[in-house]
Amino acid sequence: MDENSYSSTGILVKVLVVLCVVNLVAFGWLAFREYRTPPPPGRQLAPPPQPMEPHARGRGMGMGNKHRQMMTDWVDRDKMRDIYNILGQYYPEVKTWAEQRGPKARRWFRQTIWKRWPRVMALVEAHRKDPELAEKMVENDKLDKQADAMSREYQYASREQKKAIRKKLFELLSRQFEVRQWIRQRRLEDLEKQLAKLRTELDQRLKKRNELIEYQLKRKLRKPSETRDW
Repeated sequence: MDENSYSSTGILVKVLVVLCVVNLVAFGWLAFREYRTPPPPGRQLAPPPQPMEPHARGRGMGMGNKHRQMMTDWVDRDKMRDIYNILGQYYPEVKTWAEQRGPKARRWFRQTIWKRWPRVMALVEAHRKDPELAEKMVENDKLDKQADAMSREYQYASREQKKAIRKKLFELLSRQFEVRQWIRQRRLEDLEKQLAKLRTELDQRLKKRNELIEYQLKRKLRKPSETRDW
């Protein structure tokens, strides 16, 4: 085989390699377009109040096995739609964004709910039991997002701009601190009510000790249809 044949074979191999690389890049780009939807502003859901210092490294905000199992047992299509509507009341810009962009964005919204299930359910439960608490949780979330945005802006600002940003950020964090204190106070009051209720129930059971034991004895022996909490 002469030198020209070797040269032609080498060129053909190079062309084939280039075509393979181009195909791989094209498939990757198409997959990226298919499954990746750019997130809208304000997408983060309201978190429960956390300490003002940064989170410890490695402490994820995802869903553990316990919460995943709870969600699997609890959620169906109607309940998911109910959750979607509740979140839409507090984050109308996210709901509008998802509805305008069609199925892909709505799928992203559902996936976000799954990933942030404990946080979502905390907001949904607060909405049903204490709407004022839910509003404070959302306010805390929005203040947190504003603080993050100002922090990023501070990194690229001039010296004079940094002074102004620092002052605004201090005021914003002061407001967020008050909101978080309010949330903690409300939850403390709720826990105190629950504790008082449990103490009352405990005292009542102690007073009816013999009656409850006798009833449980009859229930075990005769298995009546009527039951009472043991």
